[in-house]
Amino acid sequence: MTDREPDGERSDPTDLPVDGDTVLRYDPETGAYRAEFDPTALPPSLLVPLAVAALRDAAPETLPALHYSLDPTALDGICTPDTGAEATFAYAGYRFTLDGTGVLRVAGTED
Repeated sequence: MTDREPDGERSDPTDLPVDGDTVLRYDPETGAYRAEFDPTALPPSLLVPLAVAALRDAAPETLPALHYSLDPTALDGICTPDTGAEATFAYAGYRFTLDGTGVLRVAGTED
């Protein structure tokens, strides 16, 4: 028995560890995952592929390079505690919203 649908998505969403300090927590009310992270310790450009890898139970190196979706350096520059800015974008079949306060939200996209 598997906890995956044929497309690789989890059929029973749960808390998913992304790295040692960041955990994606599923919110059934919104149908999305949420995590708090420290953007000074884990840059958003590294967090995003790690989050997709956790969602897919896959190795990060098997994912498309983030720079095909957006400029990773710009993302890291926007999502810092001193900017208060927010970034929303699509990557690898997911819609991401990150901000400088250290909040990540991830939902599936409508392809």
